[in-house]
Amino acid sequence: MKKIGLLLFANFVIVAAIAQRQEDTDSEHGFKRENVFWGGGVVLGIGSVNTNLGINPEIGYSLNNILDVGVALNINYFSERADNTFNDNIRTRSFHFGGGPFARCYVSKTLFLQGQAEANSIKLSYKYSDGSVNSVTAKSTSMLVGVGYMQRNVGEGGFYTVVLVDIAKSPTSPYTSSNGTLLPVIRVGYNFYLSPKKK
Repeated sequence: MKKIGLLLFANFVIVAAIAQRQEDTDSEHGFKRENVFWGGGVVLGIGSVNTNLGINPEIGYSLNNILDVGVALNINYFSERADNTFNDNIRTRSFHFGGGPFARCYVSKTLFLQGQAEANSIKLSYKYSDGSVNSVTAKSTSMLVGVGYMQRNVGEGGFYTVVLVDIAKSPTSPYTSSNGTLLPVIRVGYNFYLSPKKK
């Protein structure tokens, strides 16, 4: 949890440092209030025996027409039903909370690539075929990468959809199944931009 806090603190310090450099709103350089966006989305990941549901609030800044940077939080619930061939008939449930910085690079007006580093705190519960239950807590770091779609105009809100996978492949990653299979994470959300500062 300490790593999560440090990561979030570092990101907010960066955003605050940018804000301190605010210049006259008529200037083309410096911090622009109308480039700040906030919002987020819902998480949906579905496999043949597993489900991943969650929310992802985020805040960020559009540096230009190509690059967005920011920080996102995540609160997720993951379940994997017991299956003889897939997971030795062990039911798994987990709840994880975390966050980290992200960057989106727009390769066209509507298509973007996203990378997001995450640190997560996870509570896991295993139920075995004999009815016994084992609960554990774990820490995990992830590196989510993927591709998304958004009708983007800086200063105007919009819906987005992104599909991500965790390329770090940590054994405790909330984005892999119990046998190590990568689970695609589908996020759908909406971002709002702040209004320009009144003169």
